[in-house]
This record gives sequence, C-alpha cells and structure tokens, in this order.
Amino acid sequence: MFFAAAAVTGAMFMGLAAAPKLMVESGAYIFGLAISAQIMNVFALKMAGVFMISTATLAMRTHILPRWITLPGYALAALLLLSTRFADWLPLAFPLWVLLLSIYILVENLRGTKPGAAG
Repeated sequence: MFFAAAAVTGAMFMGLAAAPKLMVESGAYIFGLAISAQIMNVFALKMAGVFMISTATLAMRTHILPRWITLPGYALAALLLLSTRFADWLPLAFPLWVLLLSIYILVENLRGTKPGAAG
C-alpha cells in the first residue's frame, strides 16, 4: 500500500511539474492527493491490522510470546480493522505494537532464554 500511494503521489507531482496550471485547474491534483491519503490512511491501516492478527495468532498458538503481548495485538488490530474514521493516534498502533514485540524478543535473546520454553 505504501508503494501504491508513493506511485500515485509521484505521478501527480510529475504531472504538476509538467503542467502545473492544467493539473490544478483540472482537479487532478486534488484527486491524486485524495487517493494517496485514502490508500495510506485507510487501506494500509487495514492491512496492518490483518498482519497483527495473523502474527498474534501464530505467536499465541506456538507459545512463543506471552499473552500480555498477543492480547493487545488483537485489540489494536480490531481498532485498525473496524475504525471507520481516521483518528490521529491510530497509525501509531501498529508500529508501537511491533516495537513492544521487538523489545520483548531482544530482551529474551539477551537473557539467553528461548521464547516459550518452560522453565
């Protein structure tokens, strides 16, 4: 989704550089901005939610992550998938959950314990 939004934005700026007056007057500039915003703020967030659900499910079923990481993953993913309007903090849900997950994995690797190992 990021690359699709970047492609639309790049094409829009190429058109703006070639014929700025025509681009603005025709409405293509506003249309390109709207498409890019929708791709990044709606569809990319939905895809992040699907990724979070699949990762949390995999981690929970294989017991490689504790429940205190997977359950917030489900909750944040539900917010991403079910949100109908854009909230300012919502795009931070995915990277913050990935940061939490990454810190947990890093700490467990530095301790020398294997995730999910009973002991």
